[in-house]
Formats: sequence, C-alpha cells, structure tokens
Amino acid sequence: MTARSNGGHSAAPTKHTPVERLAAFVTDIEKHKPFRRKFLPEVSAMFKRLSPYAPFGLKLVMGNLWLFGPLMKPVLGSISAQAGAMLQTTIAFTMQSGSDAYNVLPQEATLGVNLRFIPPSRHGRKPIHPAQTGGETRS
Repeated sequence: MTARSNGGHSAAPTKHTPVERLAAFVTDIEKHKPFRRKFLPEVSAMFKRLSPYAPFGLKLVMGNLWLFGPLMKPVLGSISAQAGAMLQTTIAFTMQSGSDAYNVLPQEATLGVNLRFIPPSRHGRKPIHPAQTGGETRS
C-alpha cells in the first residue's frame, strides 16, 4: 500500500502525512479485525478425526463442533496464532518505509501487507480487500 502527499520538514509538520495515514490504517485493522472466523468443512473434519485420540474434555468439544463451535471460534485464536489462522483470513503488516531522514516528512510512504486467504464460504461471500475496511490510503 502506498500513501502520498507533498512531504515537508518536521519543523513545520502538516496534518495527515503518509506515515500517519498508514499508521491509522494499521491501527484500525488491528483493533477491528475485518475477517470473520468460521469452521471450514476441512477444519471440522480434522477436529472430528482427531477427537478419538484426545483427552476426554477435548474429545467432547472436538467431536461436537455443532454444539461447541461458537465457543471455540474466539478461544482458538487466543490459544495460538496458528490455531486462529485455521478459522479466518489473516493479515500481517510486514514492512513500512518513508523518509530516509529523521527531520523529513516523506512525500510517499509504503506499507507491506501479507494476506493469507481462507476459501470463501459456500454462501457466496467474497473476501474483502483491506482497503475497504480502513480509511483512504492513497492521495
């Protein structure tokens, strides 16, 4: 993603610099996770296949996702990032660049974004683009 402006000097900063706008976008995505969690048929099948080998409590939960699925959706992400990634599209901000000097406001700032999509649901929902969730990132 790229944001542009006129740039300038840090002694007289303008409002809504490219770095500020990209930072606001990252903050918005981190606070308001835009992707829904869902159990894909493959993930449900994996839990069902693993359930006989789990301790009783997990066996009960994993073998009955029809009942415990709504409880597991928020819990899996807090157990581990990998467990949460099975249920939703993930987004990671990997690189950011702007000015080469501490006292220069950049004319252009870039942000590296890595998306890992889970397949769309059978209900016809399309994955959303991150730019649809945050503020304007280009000017």
